[in-house]
Amino acid sequence: RITETEREREREREEEEHNRVRVSVESKRKKNRMNLVAGKVRELGARGKYLSSIAQSHGKACAARQGRRRSKHIKHSSSSSSRRPKLECSAIAEPEPTGSSSSSSSSSAADSNDAASLGRHPFEEQLGDPKHEEDKLFKPTPGFDSIQDAIHDMAKGKFVVVLDDEDRENEGDLIIAAEKMTHDDVAFMVNHTSGLICVGMEGKDLDRLDIPQMVDEKKSTDSMGTAFTVSVDLKKGTSTGISAADRCATVRALASQGALPGDFRRPGHIFPLRYRDGGVLKRAGHTEAAVDLSRLAGCFPAGVLCEIVNQDGTMSRGEQLLNFAKEHNLKTITISDLIKYRRYYESLVERISSAR
Repeated sequence: RITETEREREREREEEEHNRVRVSVESKRKKNRMNLVAGKVRELGARGKYLSSIAQSHGKACAARQGRRRSKHIKHSSSSSSRRPKLECSAIAEPEPTGSSSSSSSSSAADSNDAASLGRHPFEEQLGDPKHEEDKLFKPTPGFDSIQDAIHDMAKGKFVVVLDDEDRENEGDLIIAAEKMTHDDVAFMVNHTSGLICVGMEGKDLDRLDIPQMVDEKKSTDSMGTAFTVSVDLKKGTSTGISAADRCATVRALASQGALPGDFRRPGHIFPLRYRDGGVLKRAGHTEAAVDLSRLAGCFPAGVLCEIVNQDGTMSRGEQLLNFAKEHNLKTITISDLIKYRRYYESLVERISSAR
């Protein structure tokens, strides 16, 4: 009975944590969406003022030209009246506007009236329907899942299959939040990947734990510029460091804010990777995707990743990765979709100073 009670409490705590993460993600999404709408409203207002100023200046110029034409006509009629009877002067009429100007003004007026009758600003035709823009932005690459679904699974401690571009590595990695890792997850990863388990981490955390680069960045000859650091194992509570339980303990320790440099042996069996600041917006790699997804899921910014391989040891690609994800009920996303998601939701400009 005591065990069942503890399990029930544990399940309640996990459910509360999942609800907290979901509410946090939804609130951030709503806030970013409101900021975007406010920005578009400001942009429409600025463009409206600009259009109004152009119309006013154009009207003044037209009035000035018409005034000059009238003055010329008056001078011409006065000189002609000295040679003609006064009766003929009344037959002189003011010249009509040219056909081109009248047609253009009438067409522009018709366009403005059509836009006004529809209740839309003329510039809204250029900007397009925000709802359609949102549908276009959030539509994932055909055959793949949405970034929102992947983030929700990461928050629940599930794996996500992440693919990069075909002209890059053209590979798929199993990715999971480091703080959610269990020894069962390690066993699953070892059985279906190359087994070289890595943990993408921010530079400040690697510096805090005194985990240096394996090879200096200037001397590295890796084709993809993967920033490997010295491998590590957790000292306390582990044996050789290679078992699923030992590697799980090491991963969770790396994702702990209270970990210290002396808690790890060097070298070891877990390979931390240095995350590039800016994430997938700066480098479209699996390391950056693992950290970005973990952060978006409300977890510690550290993600576990490893390349998926076939049973014969060859790399899984394309349709093979989609079949693998379908077989194990995993979400599949692309790094290109993650880049679009971050560009849409996140504010990429930070104000560092202001001047009057």
